[in-house]
Formats: sequence, structure tokens, C-alpha cells
Amino acid sequence: MSGSPVTLWYAGYGSNTLDERFRAYLDGSATSSRFGAHPAHPAHLGGGATGRTAWATCDHALGFAGRSVRWDGAVAFLGLRPEAGAVSHLRLHELTASQLAHVATVENNVPDLGWDGDVGGLEVGGTHRFSLPAGLGPARGKYDTVLRLPDHEGLPVVTLTTSRDLAGGSPGEAYRQVVADGLAGSGLSRDEVAAYLDHAVARSACRPASNRCSD
Repeated sequence: MSGSPVTLWYAGYGSNTLDERFRAYLDGSATSSRFGAHPAHPAHLGGGATGRTAWATCDHALGFAGRSVRWDGAVAFLGLRPEAGAVSHLRLHELTASQLAHVATVENNVPDLGWDGDVGGLEVGGTHRFSLPAGLGPARGKYDTVLRLPDHEGLPVVTLTTSRDLAGGSPGEAYRQVVADGLAGSGLSRDEVAAYLDHAVARSACRPASNRCSD
């Protein structure tokens, strides 16, 4: 891929709707923190803002799948294809390509993805799947796919999701609370957030993560 813009929007839809949680990926966080240990992006050592943020929606459905040991349950993914009637809430974080590559590496819990964050060749709806080594185990390599979403304010929007057939499930209480805390900033009421997450959990029970948008 080539011709990537100087900055782009990364779309968080699960725990990364909470700004504090997302900053842990760029600023780094300690093992004892609420979010566990994360290495800092070199440009963010010393902390600080991650760039502009905004809220948006998309028609790729939210669901929960796989299992996280830290979060004691399933974690959030977006379906790879749009789904009629789906409305998923996105927290947008403006990043450079280097920052996006760092987030993708940390999300997949691998030392190096061999990817520079270039999304210039992705059309809306297009995907880029990372070449991950076999045998990583269930705790690593879950967010193996970059998904291009419609632009926001003239910049590309991309997110990370999965192409793996992870079994649908329910999030643990702590993870669900982080997501709910993040979504509280979107303008949804507490009851609306609860209903939104309940719906995502219900539809996840019978569908693997990579196929949630299939009939």
C-alpha cells in the first residue's frame, strides 16, 4: 500500500472508546494499572495527548468473541462487512501511520507486525490482513485485520478487527464496564448504553466474530 495520508482516524469501538484506555497504548502503562502493561510509542514517552478525537457511527455490527485472560471473557470486534440496520458507535483518535502500527502491534501482543501503518491503498470497505506466525495461541493475534471505514472530516477512518472464527461470547464485568464508561461520552444515556451492549452480547452468542455480518 502507498500514498497514506499524514494522519488518519483510528476507530475504537470496544474498550478503546474510553480515552484513558486508548492512551495506555501510546503513552504506555504499568502491569499494576487498570489496563495492564503496555509499551509506549517512542514519540509518546513522557505522556500527553493522542491528538484530536471525535465520535462517529458505522454499519459494521458490534459483537464479542474469543477470550481475554486479563478481562476474563470475550472482547469486542466489528464485523468485516456492513450489515443492514447495524449502528455501531466509534471513538475516533487521530493518529500518524507510525502510531497506528504501534497500536496494531500492541493489540496483537506480538513483538513486530512488519507493518508501517500505511493504509493508502485501502478503499472503503477494504481490509488488510497481517501475516502472523502460526501457533500464537488464543491470547495473541486476535486483531489481525485492518478495516477501512468511511472517511470523517476528510480523513480516512480505519479500525482493527478479526478475520478469525472466534467463538462468540460474553464480556467479563470489568471489560464491559470499561466499554460502558467509554460509550458514556458518546451522548448515549446509561440505559441506551446498557441496551446497546446487551444487544451485542445476544447476537454474539450464535455467531463467530468474523461472520457476524452474515445472514
